[in-house]
Amino acid sequence: VWSDMSVVGLIGTAPGADPALFPANTPVFLYSDDIAKRTALGTTGTMPAALSLINAQLGEIQVAAKVVVVRVAEGDTVDETIANIVGDGISTGLEGFIQAGPILGVIPRLLCAPGFTSQRSGANANAVCAALPSICNRLLAHAIVDGPATTEQAAIDWRETLSSTRLIPVDPAVRIMAGTDVTVVPLSPAVIGIGVRRDHEKQGRPFHSWANQPVQGIVGPSRPINFSLTDGATEGQRLLSHNLGVLLRGEMGVETAIASGG
Repeated sequence: VWSDMSVVGLIGTAPGADPALFPANTPVFLYSDDIAKRTALGTTGTMPAALSLINAQLGEIQVAAKVVVVRVAEGDTVDETIANIVGDGISTGLEGFIQAGPILGVIPRLLCAPGFTSQRSGANANAVCAALPSICNRLLAHAIVDGPATTEQAAIDWRETLSSTRLIPVDPAVRIMAGTDVTVVPLSPAVIGIGVRRDHEKQGRPFHSWANQPVQGIVGPSRPINFSLTDGATEGQRLLSHNLGVLLRGEMGVETAIASGG
C-alpha cells in the first residue's frame, strides 16, 4: 500500500458558501462530484470554477477527485484576500492544509490558490508563493502556481522570484465558457486535474509526467504562445528554458507543433 499523492488542496474564496458546512480557515473534505457540497459552496469566488476545471480533466471511469478545500474570507482588495490566504502561520489560511491530516484523515499533496499567486509588489515575490514552500515541505506536497498571463517578460520576471522545487509555475491562463460568455480563469486547477488523471491512469503511482497532455473544458489559452519542437528561439521554448510550464495550441499538419488537435 502506498500513500495517496493525488489529494488536491484548494484554497480560495467562496462568498456564497454555507458557513456551517464550509467554515472559514477550516479544511473540509469533498469529492469533486459531490452535488450537495458543491451546491453548498455556492457559485461565486474562485473555488467553484476551480473545481469544475479539475473535474473536466478526469480520465476514463474516473468520477471524482479527492479535494480538501480551505475557504478564506474575500477581502475588500486582492491584497487583503492574499493576506487571508497566507494566514497567520498558526491556524488560518494555508495552515488549514496542515490541519487536514489530523482533522480529516487525508493529506493534500497537490495544492493551488488560483487567482492569487501572480500579483507582486515591485520586485518582491508574491506572498502566497513565498509561503507555499514551507507548507509543501511539511506535507511532501507540490503547488501549481499561476504566472501573470500577460507577456513573456512578465512571466520570466515572476518566475525569477520562485526558488522552491516544490512550486510548479505555469503560464498563461485559460479561456472558458461561462454561460454564453467567454471568461479568463487561472490554469492551475486544470494542471492539477491532469495530475490527478495521470496518477489514476498509472494505478495511483505519481511517477509519470504530466507534460504534453490535453487540457479539457477550455476554449483556448488566454494568449497565444509561439512554439516549435525544433526552434529554440520561440517564446514557448524560451519559457520552458526558464522552467515555466506552458499551455500551447496544437496545429494540424504542422510537424513542429506539439500536438495536432486544439
